[in-house]
Amino acid sequence: MIAFSENKPLWIKPILALLLWGVATASGGISTNYQVTIESRLAYHAFNPRDLASHRHTLNADQNFEFSKEWTASAGFRAYAEGAFASNPRFGESVRLRESYQLSLRDFYTQYRWRSGLLKVGNQQVVWGEAFGFYYADIVNPKDLREFGLGDLSAQRIPVTMVNAILFLKQNSSLQLIYIPKPFFNKNPALGGDFAPPFESFFPNREVSIEEPRSGALGLAIGEYGARFTGLIGGYDLAAFVFHYFDRRSTYRTSFAPNGDVTFQADHPRVSTVGFTATKDFPSFLARFESVYTTGRAFDTFGPNGYGRYTSDEITAALEIDFTQLYPWRVGAQISDAYIAKHQSNSLQQRHSPMISANVKGPAWQNHQVESVLSYSTNDGSSFAKLLYTIPTSAQFEVSVGAELFLGGQQSKYGSVRRASRGFVMLTGFLAK
Repeated sequence: MIAFSENKPLWIKPILALLLWGVATASGGISTNYQVTIESRLAYHAFNPRDLASHRHTLNADQNFEFSKEWTASAGFRAYAEGAFASNPRFGESVRLRESYQLSLRDFYTQYRWRSGLLKVGNQQVVWGEAFGFYYADIVNPKDLREFGLGDLSAQRIPVTMVNAILFLKQNSSLQLIYIPKPFFNKNPALGGDFAPPFESFFPNREVSIEEPRSGALGLAIGEYGARFTGLIGGYDLAAFVFHYFDRRSTYRTSFAPNGDVTFQADHPRVSTVGFTATKDFPSFLARFESVYTTGRAFDTFGPNGYGRYTSDEITAALEIDFTQLYPWRVGAQISDAYIAKHQSNSLQQRHSPMISANVKGPAWQNHQVESVLSYSTNDGSSFAKLLYTIPTSAQFEVSVGAELFLGGQQSKYGSVRRASRGFVMLTGFLAK
């Protein structure tokens, strides 16, 4: 059994009060626009047994309000139903109970903008990184990792309640300040799922469960806070930031019942991260660089003394090149590495995690679009490949076919989830005003 709590969004009443106040103080009428996306996906596992991997229907709805030039607001939600986990017995009960359906609040905030700044309060996303396909400097919002973080990053990012203020300074620069009163953590896969960590392999022949809270305590004194400065200097778009927060990713402690059953209990220690990003548009390519330094991060270990943890600083850096002279094709390449400063030999994460990635996207026959992503982990030889072919059937609908393949050894980064490799077909509908 898994102890798992979904926490309700915070500050709903104050946000609604701000909305009403914005309506009361706005001059003139209210203008609105909305966007609705409906997506149906059918996927089968690519390797034996070639059974049902996903049969998911997703609804995304976003409504924007403009009360005046100064006051705006946004409200959005997402709902999905997944039929594969109940119909395919290979998925465990935990997956069926935790991941078969969900209704969640997305962006839900009020914004006030004036000449020299803006203030945004409510459920929202803050993006501090631009590298494609992976989360490096994108550290503020927790992520939904139940499908390995694949797909559109904005869809995997979980909005949280925060106060977000941006001051527009001179010479194309700005200062952003954020405060989060209640931390939320990554959503991790349930035991028995395609992307679940192999916790059972650490303690074979024992019943294994996970206790993984979705959020931490609420309190002004223990809240999370950060700042980011951006500026355009010599043609370089530069940013520096600092964030003091509870780690979004989980590390685990183990406890044992009298009968020998094992419970993994997730922890999220407080850490601090400083980072730097840079973007430069050269004549034939666009270069992006991201680097973050995190202190006090915990890492899991497993050895003769059982399951444990240690603490170390971590340095992550990524360099991406997008070639801009190949329009209408988009071709990009990226190299990255995550380095653990004080590494232990029994750590479940290697000291270095170098990656090489490439992304190609462009038009095919008529209005069709083709996209491919390839990532290669140089320290273990594993790789991930994605191919997507999209056919617009009308102004409101498109059909996509594709595959996501995880290749490598059983203990490698991507090979450990080889069972999740799949081919899929997807129908997407759009409605907007």
